Amino acid sequence: MATIRRAKRAKMTYRDYGELVQLSGYRSGGSTGLGGTYSRNVPALAALNGNIDLHYPGWNPDIRATTRAKEFIRDMTLRVKAHRAPTFSYVWLPGGADRASIANADRALGRIVAYLSHTPDWGSTAIFIVPDGVFRSTDHVNAQRSYALVVSPHAKPGYVGQAHLSVASVVKTEEELLGLPPLSLNDFLATDMTAFFTSALNSAPYQALP
Repeated sequence: MATIRRAKRAKMTYRDYGELVQLSGYRSGGSTGLGGTYSRNVPALAALNGNIDLHYPGWNPDIRATTRAKEFIRDMTLRVKAHRAPTFSYVWLPGGADRASIANADRALGRIVAYLSHTPDWGSTAIFIVPDGVFRSTDHVNAQRSYALVVSPHAKPGYVGQAHLSVASVVKTEEELLGLPPLSLNDFLATDMTAFFTSALNSAPYQALP
């Protein structure tokens, strides 16, 4: 949310897919074909006006992540073809914790990455993947540990970071890439993810497994 607010102030293009209005005005059912609809008659961030896919569903565990990925690709394809792809996008893939839901989320993520890797802007793209519920999930080694993935033509292949990182590290790295100032001392003092990147460009597209 903070990144989008600052992107607006910086007059940067951005788009939200499902995250920032997950509570405001969403009702299950509806006629969008995705299991829900947003009401236009509820308070929401002014920064989202015209910068949100209203067909992308908010919280609804009955909607498969692959269905969400299909909608993201549909909406983004229109923008890519019109040369209006946003500089920053926030994509939310909520789902259940059972194996089937996790596998479906993995497929959805793979399809999104494969799609983006075939777009004209892939050479300047960085994708940061953080698990939903990172603050309450329990890792098998340490309850305070979780994972974050970096997908980019500029990412070091197979690199595993050893530095202590946090959600603020992801935010700080996004800010640095977008040329945005820090939001607070948390991201200002956080360790960024510079070590994950290399100057050697590998722009080969990703092929999602069927």
